[in-house]
Amino acid sequence: MNTHPPFWIEILDKSGTVTARQRIQADAITLGRGYDNDLVIDDAFVAPAHLRIAFDTEGALWLEDLGTQNGTFDVIRQANVKRLLVGDEASVRIGHTGLRIRRASFEVAPALPMAEAYAPLAAIGYGNAALFMMAAFITVVTLSTWLSQTSEFKLAGYLPGGVIFPLVALGWAGIWTLITRLVTARGQFFRHVAIAFSFLVALFVVDFVADFATYAFAWVALQRWVPLLVWVMFGVLCFAHIRAITPKHIRLVGGIVGTLVVVAIAVHVSLRAESDRVQPQRISAKLMPPFLLMKSPVAAETFFKDTLALKPKLDEERKKEPSSGGASMGDFD
Repeated sequence: MNTHPPFWIEILDKSGTVTARQRIQADAITLGRGYDNDLVIDDAFVAPAHLRIAFDTEGALWLEDLGTQNGTFDVIRQANVKRLLVGDEASVRIGHTGLRIRRASFEVAPALPMAEAYAPLAAIGYGNAALFMMAAFITVVTLSTWLSQTSEFKLAGYLPGGVIFPLVALGWAGIWTLITRLVTARGQFFRHVAIAFSFLVALFVVDFVADFATYAFAWVALQRWVPLLVWVMFGVLCFAHIRAITPKHIRLVGGIVGTLVVVAIAVHVSLRAESDRVQPQRISAKLMPPFLLMKSPVAAETFFKDTLALKPKLDEERKKEPSSGGASMGDFD
């Protein structure tokens, strides 16, 4: 007759997510791959009789390896153990299977408020979120293309944003879905699609705002900062995909992604500095409808005055010797 309180055995996947939970009301049980065990573990690296969990005469709960070839690994101590006191909780790995043993006295954390328990995308369902972000992206990219199309209407101008980019995003989400499936056995395709299209919406909004500010206010220098922001956004994108796969070691993942983003930004700044030495950007790269101009054009008198002021500087440059690897303006006389 059982005289001890029940305890729980949880089976974990590779990411640490609970895939099964079994309530045990017995003084002793065995675990293994054999069908004569109280709990059967379908893992080729688990012995037919692998583990015994039992109470001692003083009521303490112990975990004992039954002399197996691959042993029992204590996740907390990071070492193989022959016998382990469970206490309120113990986490071990047998073969490729994670096990967590908890007694009824184990204290769980208080319930999270609803606002914190669900991410915004999860609150409306990832399928609905994915469709919404896809529609938002097509709307944003169509508007951006229309405003920048200064010539006659051409359907081909809308294909990259309306067809090519969505296909690339779906392919990107498919790759992350495959990785998630291999790691956690759950693909979460719609979640990855929602993340990918959220990034595209943010990317095109940032690009459109930068183009508008450059054209309307002649803020050409703003274009220098857009690629740096894009690198940060790309880092957030990758972090969000990894976060969808596993919540474990999230600070370490964030540190690694952040470091890679910083390295990418440093390389970009270095390459941009080198290109600016040859041909710095001084004009807007994209035209928009004239009604979007917010800055008044320069008066004709000011324009010609500034042009005449350049003549002495050009004359001085023409007199200089050509630099190594290039030609001076005097070479074109």
